[in-house]
Amino acid sequence: MKRRLGVLAGLAAIAVALAGCSPAATPPDMPSWMQKAPAQVQDTYAFAVAHPEVLETVPCYCGCTAMGHKSNKDCFIQGVAPDGKVTYNIHAAG
Repeated sequence: MKRRLGVLAGLAAIAVALAGCSPAATPPDMPSWMQKAPAQVQDTYAFAVAHPEVLETVPCYCGCTAMGHKSNKDCFIQGVAPDGKVTYNIHAAG
């Protein structure tokens, strides 16, 4: 359990470091609720879209598996259409 929390903390640190080293990446097709979110939340969603394979390795600890989530990626990304359009999950914004 402690190891998993360490992995999650490490990923969060990487996301923050990447956000601090580059201009804020705007998630594509940003919904209105995300436009109102703090820049750090927007950056984290942008990281999730750019690196879903990383978030797929991080389990959720908030009980959202009851909602059908299989990994932390599901908290950010609800789905991706064949044309690449991302449907965001508001779950991670709170």
